[in-house]
Amino acid sequence: MKIKLNAKKLNIWTVLAWLFVVTNLVFAGCSRQIVDVKDSQVKLQNVVQAHSQQITVNAAGIQSFTNVIKGFEEKQTAIQQFKDQLSQLSTQINSSEMAKR
Repeated sequence: MKIKLNAKKLNIWTVLAWLFVVTNLVFAGCSRQIVDVKDSQVKLQNVVQAHSQQITVNAAGIQSFTNVIKGFEEKQTAIQQFKDQLSQLSTQINSSEMAKR
């Protein structure tokens, strides 16, 4: 009976040793994956930051073009008003010349 009992104890210790080894291997693998994930996260944050900066630059460029277009529209409105005034003056001059005749 003692021989069987020792064999059972040996099997339990063997199972515990294998369980310890497997647990350490799994933990080491998980640790490597965690490091890889952290590295990927840092790289992704850098990419996101670079894209964010580019978006800011693009938005500033778009705003600049919008301001230029607004300036052209204002000048176009001023030119149209000037043309209207010239047309009115021309009409008045023509009317006054007709009245003189």
